[in-house]
Amino acid sequence: MIRSGLALAANNTLVGLLAFARNIVIARLVSVEDLGIAGTFATAMAIIEMLSYFALDRLLVQAPDGEEPVLQGTT
Repeated sequence: MIRSGLALAANNTLVGLLAFARNIVIARLVSVEDLGIAGTFATAMAIIEMLSYFALDRLLVQAPDGEEPVLQGTT
């Protein structure tokens, strides 16, 4: 369990670092005005991505009682 948690934490850290590196590269390539537009777009996409993590199909797969008709009926 701890090993899985560490792997998940390492993965999330790597994703964050790569996103930071991407932002640095984009900041060097575009003007200040365009960087603001890109930042707004990136924020909107991050919110949409975050909302997709609450998908009901993931609940059915990850829940220990995902095969129960009661749980499937509520989704």
